[in-house]
Amino acid sequence: MLKQFKKYLMSESIIKLIIDKPHLLGNYLGYDRLTEIHSEWIKYCFTTPVDSALQAHRGSYKTTAVMIVGAIWWLLFHFNDRILMIRKDFTAASDILKVIARQMKTQKMHTLFKKIYGFDYNVEVDRSDKWSWNLKETETREGNLNAFGMSPNITGSHGDKVLCDDIITLKDRLSQAEREKTVEYIRELRTNIIDPGQAINFTGTPWHKMDGWAILPEPKKYTINETNLEAFTPEHIKKLKETTTPALYAINYELKHIASENQMFVDPVFGAWDFRESCVGHIDAKYEGTDTGALTFFSKTNDKELPFQSIGFNFNCHVEDYMDTIVMLYKKYNCSVIYKEKNDDKGYTVKALKAKKLKALGYHEIENKHIKISNYIYPIWKHIRWANETDLNYLNQITDYEEGAEPDDAPDSLGSIIKYGKFVLPEKPSVLSGEISDKKKDLIEVKKEQRKKRKEELKKRKEELRKKREERKAKKIIKS
Repeated sequence: MLKQFKKYLMSESIIKLIIDKPHLLGNYLGYDRLTEIHSEWIKYCFTTPVDSALQAHRGSYKTTAVMIVGAIWWLLFHFNDRILMIRKDFTAASDILKVIARQMKTQKMHTLFKKIYGFDYNVEVDRSDKWSWNLKETETREGNLNAFGMSPNITGSHGDKVLCDDIITLKDRLSQAEREKTVEYIRELRTNIIDPGQAINFTGTPWHKMDGWAILPEPKKYTINETNLEAFTPEHIKKLKETTTPALYAINYELKHIASENQMFVDPVFGAWDFRESCVGHIDAKYEGTDTGALTFFSKTNDKELPFQSIGFNFNCHVEDYMDTIVMLYKKYNCSVIYKEKNDDKGYTVKALKAKKLKALGYHEIENKHIKISNYIYPIWKHIRWANETDLNYLNQITDYEEGAEPDDAPDSLGSIIKYGKFVLPEKPSVLSGEISDKKKDLIEVKKEQRKKRKEELKKRKEELRKKREERKAKKIIKS
């Protein structure tokens, strides 16, 4: 098809071809994995006159197709239009704008434009948040392309096309607070921020049954079984199933929710890492195959409500290839010792860590993995503050954990670090309706009884000594 496009580039039919099959424009610009289905998505997102939504499985090139190629495609025929591009955070939106800006500077784009119109264009504004060309004749504060994060900064902005891409992410799956924040933003965006009657298009992937998709129009859905993309071979799909939790695979690739009644760990709390605290580390190493590796750091804090802090990372390479990263993170987080199970490699990794001048301790694990995870993580889960920079894939393994389901490297590493680091909740009175807990009450009563018993024994002893003194005194009187 790319050859066909280049052939049309030399003819008068190029305009019709681009309008009918915008994915070929993407192929021409170097996005050679875009297919006919991406043309459907581009036209649907840009031409639907009411609020609309499109869900496609992860890795389906929806952002490339709609946000990058789609924006260029639309501007080719609508010189004055303002496109508002909204993503979860400004950096993500700005990155898309920068890619488009680079494409608009290429010789390919200038050649194509001159073929269509007989003249060329110039760029007038090229910033991280805004891009405009000299063909825009309307005077507005908005450019042709405008990048926004999910924040109130968009208030008062006006767009001819409004695209929200991936504003619902893995963090919405993990955190109820994040889900509520996103839902509130979507409501505000649709009711108060965007001009009445202005259509908004939402693209992305679902993450949780109660995430922002629940309040959006019914989306068009394209599962991994429907896109027929060349990259998703049976071997690649098999690998995805092996390296992704069943619940996450279902929601990200089949676009359906699996009930999670057995979910043990929900709604992790996020915050800043306190670098004043020394921590301990644990590594669940990866060697070969599809398993992931996990690296965890854990420490106490001075926070009474969240007396522990943790950060975790997943890695998909051999532990030897990850060693330099381990060393860097060990130093960054002021780690005092790192633990590693010896069952699987007979102490090889511990020796390698020591060779890097790290304090490493090996142990032989005999406890059942599920029992360890249940007994050590569950009691303190709600008392852990997770560093903001925690790998969300690591946390997702924990929140999706069920006995026997893989991958489970992250919960295994977390359970091990709590066990071998000997982290337990500090003892303190539990207050229920203004009273001390029954356990504490029992302890106080026991101590009272012990004190009472000691007093009685002391009194009895004193009485015995008094009687003995009187007996000795009486004997002396009789003798005299």
